[in-house]
Amino acid sequence: MPSTRPRWTTPPPSHNGVKNMASQRQEPTAGPRSARGLELGLCASLLVLLVLGLMHAWVGTKTVGGTPEGTSFPDVAPMPQREEPEANFGRQWVRDKSPREVFLQNAVTAIQAEEDPDKREAMLAALVAQHAVTDIQFTLDKLPRLGQSDLAADLGQRLLRRWAASDGHAAAAWAVQLPAGPMREAALSDVAIEWANSGLSDAATWACQLPSPTERDAAALAVANEAVRSDPVEALGLAAEMSANPQRDQLIRHAAMEWAAQDGDAAASWARQITDPSLRDQVLADVATAWSDRDPVSAAGLAATEIPAGRPQSDAVVGIIERWAQQQPEQAADWVEKFPASELKPTAVANVAAMWSLSDPEKAKQWLDRMTTGQ
Repeated sequence: MPSTRPRWTTPPPSHNGVKNMASQRQEPTAGPRSARGLELGLCASLLVLLVLGLMHAWVGTKTVGGTPEGTSFPDVAPMPQREEPEANFGRQWVRDKSPREVFLQNAVTAIQAEEDPDKREAMLAALVAQHAVTDIQFTLDKLPRLGQSDLAADLGQRLLRRWAASDGHAAAAWAVQLPAGPMREAALSDVAIEWANSGLSDAATWACQLPSPTERDAAALAVANEAVRSDPVEALGLAAEMSANPQRDQLIRHAAMEWAAQDGDAAASWARQITDPSLRDQVLADVATAWSDRDPVSAAGLAATEIPAGRPQSDAVVGIIERWAQQQPEQAADWVEKFPASELKPTAVANVAAMWSLSDPEKAKQWLDRMTTGQ
């Protein structure tokens, strides 16, 4: 039979503060189509957030220290070394320069702008000093791109010499690969000078093996000039490998004098073997002069008996007297007295008297009066 329970059109009153659950079941609810719309909206929102997060992460990877990639800051210290391929060398400044090149350009520009000579020199010296030896070749290779300025040439010379002093073989190999011209000639000379001071034997061997006769002579001359004081015999050996020219002859004379100051007898024996008569007389005169500091009697004998009359002999006699008369004026005077009458004797007498007067002017005057009256 039909139910007699009443149907509530409004929620029944709650009892004891508890909501009537039967009335909740009778309230209207959202349909299936409304629920699906809500789900799609949530998915779209999550997708947008995901895309934004990915974009933020991608942008972060394209920055270096918070700065967009490709931005150049020439005023700061160089970044860690990273070479760019040679194919990039035609691009714009920021793109075709490695950080080290940018730093080098800025340093050179700052030095050029400095007007105070002392500060300019200090800046240049600091730039050279801060180069590690292993970085010198990089800078030398890049210097031509800075232009043909005096500063670039000076910087290159200083760096190359520092390199040669530390690693002569490597510096020499770099210099040899340069194209022919003034830059190559200067580089070879710089390497020879510095290498001779740190490795004389190796530098001498390298110089004598250069293929070009002109470059070989120039490098050998540079090495020999550095070796003259420390090893005059080695310098004379290098001179023997060179072609005859005024520079070589001057080197021989200088080295022979240095040798004679150490061992006059050995130097004189070597000089006697020179086949060029003119050069031999000049070298013997130089040997006699230098030898007189240690053994004036032997030196005087060499000058008087083995050097023909002429300018070389005159130069030797004057040089011997100046040295001998300072130490032993009476012995020097006795030697001059034995000179045969010639144009040389008055000059020798005057020189002895002048040097003797510095220590004993009275005796010097008496001797000079006697020599003058006797003549």
